[in-house]
Formats: sequence, C-alpha cells, structure tokens
Amino acid sequence: MRVNSDSTLALQRKTGLPFELRAYWGRYGTYVAFLVILAIASIVVPHFLSIDNFLNVLTTMSFVLFVTYGQTLVILSGGMDLSHGSLVSLACMASAALAAIGHPWLGLAAGLGVASFCGLISGSIIGITRLNPIITTLGMLYLAGGLALYFTNGKSITGIDASKVQDFHFLAEGRILHVPFVVILGLVFFFLTHFLLRHTRFGSRIYALGGNEEAAEIAGINYARMKILIFTLSGLSCGISGSLLTARMLTGEPRVGAGTFLLESIGAVVVGGNDIFGGTGNVGRTVIGLMILHFLTNALDLMGISTFTQQVVVGVVVLLFCYLGLARNK
Repeated sequence: MRVNSDSTLALQRKTGLPFELRAYWGRYGTYVAFLVILAIASIVVPHFLSIDNFLNVLTTMSFVLFVTYGQTLVILSGGMDLSHGSLVSLACMASAALAAIGHPWLGLAAGLGVASFCGLISGSIIGITRLNPIITTLGMLYLAGGLALYFTNGKSITGIDASKVQDFHFLAEGRILHVPFVVILGLVFFFLTHFLLRHTRFGSRIYALGGNEEAAEIAGINYARMKILIFTLSGLSCGISGSLLTARMLTGEPRVGAGTFLLESIGAVVVGGNDIFGGTGNVGRTVIGLMILHFLTNALDLMGISTFTQQVVVGVVVLLFCYLGLARNK
C-alpha cells in the first residue's frame, strides 16, 4: 500500500494533476475535448452542424488522414518521420507525370512505389546503422523535396485530361450515396491500420519497440527488419495521399506537401493523446486528434477569423494537449 501511495504522489507531482483526473483524461479526455469543440462551435457558428459542412471537413481531412496512419506506426514504434511532406509532393509529381500522358493507374502505382521506396531507404538506414530517425528522415525530407522540384525545374505538371481519367478522378472527387469516396477510403484504411496494430504479431512488435527497444531485442524482435517495414509503410501512406491529390487537382504540384502534411500528421498523434515517445496509443486517437485540428480550424474559418489568428489558436491547442499528454493513463 505504501508503494501505491508513493506512486500516486509521484504521478501527481509530475503532471500537476490528481491521479483520478490523470486516469480519466488518459481514457476519455481527447474524446471529451472533441465533443466540447463541436458543442461550442455549433452554438457560435451558424450551419456548423450541417451535413454539407461536415462532409467538406472530412473530405479535406482525408487527404492528410492517410499520412497520419503512417506517422502513427512510426511514433508508436519510438521514432518520428519528418519526410512526410516531401514524400507527398514527390508521389504527387510521379503520379501526375504519368497521368498527363494518359496512364493514370500506372501513375498511381508510381506514386505509391516512389514514396514507399524512399521510406524503405530511410528504414534501412535507421535499421542497419541505427542512425537517429529524426536525422535520417530530415535528410530524406530535403532529398525527396529536391527531387520533386528537380525533374520539372520547380514547375507544375499540367495537361491531365479529366475526360480521359474519370475513374482515377473518381478516387478523390467521386461520391457513393452522397458520401465522398475518399472519406470511405480513409475509413477502410483506418480499420486496416487498427487491425494491423491490435491483431497481428507485427503490431504487437511495434508497441514492444516503442516501449523498450532493448527489451524488445532481447525478446527476439529484429530491430532492423521492423524499422524497414515500418518506414516503408510510412512512405506508402504518403504515396497514397500524394496520388489522391493528383487525382483531385489533376495537376502535379511540387510543393503540395510542404508544411501542412508533416505538421498535421505529428500534431494529430500528439493531440490525440498518443505517447510521443512510443509504446502507448492507437490509431483511433490519431483520427480524433486530426478531427480536432480540422474542425477547430473550420469553426474559426466560418467565424471569419484570420488565417494568422487561426495558427495562433491551433498552436495554443497543440501545446495544451502536449501538457495534458503527461496525464495519459498508461
């Protein structure tokens, strides 16, 4: 009993919160925060709760959502991938280059392939040399971003004929029973990622690595192989987003992934309440975190708040959730 009492006091000193509140926030805090934002916005902002507005927000969010799935795998394993924005841009350009000459599905495969290959390179360097993931993916950020600009001299790829790529365009702009197809795709990949993490040996090894790498290796987990697989999947997630952006815009933009995709993928993981150091969390928390960021931004936008002020508000929210993340229930 003495140990439990001391542990509770230690946790309270660490977080500044009572143990009961800490446990409550760890389990339900993110979801409660999301519902509070929705409730306040629905009162302050007219038409915020309209179906069209919700679908618009979910559609915009979906193009970032795939990237957050990859980032979740990386962070839960104890790493971080800073190359996401550049990989999205590179995949977009590769996809657009082939779509522009009448091969959209080959372009889709190229977008997925080039981003996955970049992830494979990052994972191999990290797994074999044990170089810090942040340093490695920072290098890949510059490399992939530079390649996206180099092959077209920084210019956009245009000339994709919408009438010839209707099926490809449907991936990003089509609807099934009024629901955007890209939202349905995002939901499908959510369940696939959840299954991977919770119901496969690979998923349990991701949590083991994030919890304690040394103990995981002693238990027989191959560090190099896991890092290669994790970062390859992370790259694949960027390839999906980049290719879908090509299908949506019918152009290739070399800077389309700059800034937003990286910041939102990490921000969603943090705001969702996942442990930024790995080992604790799930993909559901990441999705809620991304929804908080997007619906909050949407409410501020509908209120006529300037973009600069929106960034300040979102920054404060992220910092708040970072602090409250110390109160997770492990």
